[in-house]
Amino acid sequence: MADFPTCYAFVLGNEDYTPPRYETKPDPTRKDPHALAISGINSAAFPADFKAIFYLPMRERALPVEVFYGRTFWNPWIAQLKNPIAMRVMDAEVNSGGEGVRLLQRAVNSCRGTTGFAPLAVDGAWGTLTVVGANGCNQTTLVNLFKAARVAFYEALAAENPAEAPNLAGWLARARK
Repeated sequence: MADFPTCYAFVLGNEDYTPPRYETKPDPTRKDPHALAISGINSAAFPADFKAIFYLPMRERALPVEVFYGRTFWNPWIAQLKNPIAMRVMDAEVNSGGEGVRLLQRAVNSCRGTTGFAPLAVDGAWGTLTVVGANGCNQTTLVNLFKAARVAFYEALAAENPAEAPNLAGWLARARK
């Protein structure tokens, strides 16, 4: 089953430098064009968490950043997945505002499409059927289908909202990892 350190390292590798620097850098959002982020913790989306970490010396930021990701994005359902898919689902949850489970459900449906199993509801709700379905798929196939679903999600998002188009290249690089 998945372990948090592996999944967290994958996410942090996408949210910060490798090794992490925990620097404060610009991270504008539609809500706040002047937003900042520390290791992906955005001041507009998570103001209290950002503020608590911002005032710490750089050398003391690692643990609070890790605690934030564990508290905010890790859950018992992700923990039941296998690491190759779990780390990508967690990363999608972080980067896509909770779309990770929907993308997983789509990928599982594609993986199991010819097996005779009833398709999962693509409802964004975690449950036993989603986990069992994911763990029952060939993991290499599932990861590839998940990546493809994530790429399609980002491409559709950029097409629907041209203001997001400048983010597309970065999103696609992240989705293809």
